[in-house]
Amino acid sequence: MERITAFQGTPNDVSEAVAARIARSRFLYEGGHRYVVLMEESVLRFRTADPDAMRGQLRHLLAVMPLASVSLGIIPFTVQRMMWPLEAFYLHDDDVAVVETLTAEIKVKTAARARRLHQGLRRPRRDGRLRRRRPRPHQGRT
Repeated sequence: MERITAFQGTPNDVSEAVAARIARSRFLYEGGHRYVVLMEESVLRFRTADPDAMRGQLRHLLAVMPLASVSLGIIPFTVQRMMWPLEAFYLHDDDVAVVETLTAEIKVKTAARARRLHQGLRRPRRDGRLRRRRPRPHQGRT
C-alpha cells in the first residue's frame, strides 16, 4: 500500500488503512455473510510487497480458507484460458488512454490521469522488467 501512495502522490495513511481492513475482517467471522474469492495462481507469485508482508498475506489466506463463510478458488497456470486477461489499457499520445474491463471501455481524457498510466508503464521498463517493442519500419514489396 505504501508503493501505491508513493506512486499516486497521496498522503501516506497506510497504518490507518490497515487498521480499517483489520476491523472489516470481523465480517468473515460474524453474521451470515458469504465471500467467494477467485484468483489466478500468478497473483500469489507477484512480488508486490516485501517478503514479510507477502508471508503475512499468505498466512491470512491460510487462516480464512477453513471458514464456512469463505470459498477460495485458485486458477492454476496450467489451465487453458477461455478468455483473455482483463483490464488492459492503451495509451494514445500523452493525454488520452482507454481502459478496457469485462463490461466497459473507459476513456481517460484527463491529462493528469493519463500521465499516471504512462508512469505505471514506465516504471517496470526502468527496472528492466518490460521491454518496449518498436514497430518495424514498413518495407514495400520488391
